[in-house]
Amino acid sequence: MATVHPDRDGGDAELFVFLTALREHVEECTHVKPVIDASRRREGSTQSATHHDQADCVPFSGNLDFDVLTATARSVADDVCEPYASCLRLLEDIERASAWYTTLYRQQRRGATYKQLAAIGYAVGMTKRERVEWYRVCEAMPLSRRHAGHILSKLKGRAAA
Repeated sequence: MATVHPDRDGGDAELFVFLTALREHVEECTHVKPVIDASRRREGSTQSATHHDQADCVPFSGNLDFDVLTATARSVADDVCEPYASCLRLLEDIERASAWYTTLYRQQRRGATYKQLAAIGYAVGMTKRERVEWYRVCEAMPLSRRHAGHILSKLKGRAAA
């Protein structure tokens, strides 16, 4: 990695980005979370014995194209009622992140968390029934973590103004 770093003489920026993305992918694939025996958990613990990173997010394939998902979300905004449509319309100015922005890039390749979706629902005043429907809308597209983060950011910006 050090020999191809772009700041080094003879470094190769494209190769560095590729190797960084490859390393992160391998780390994600090889990272094994310990399974905790439910009988050994402390009383009152909220940790699930089968908790995984994707367990709390909408079903999502990292192979989905971000631009296609964004176009789908914009199209769905025309077909759903409020308050879902206005939330999805906040994606009008989102752009694909390149692999240079590793955090944003990874967020494009993972499903939105239900915590993010709930925060959006609370921010726009959705009822419990509306939030459940919001989850279903986001599962059907599906919405990425990057999309949900962008919507939340826009909603927070509106609240601050």
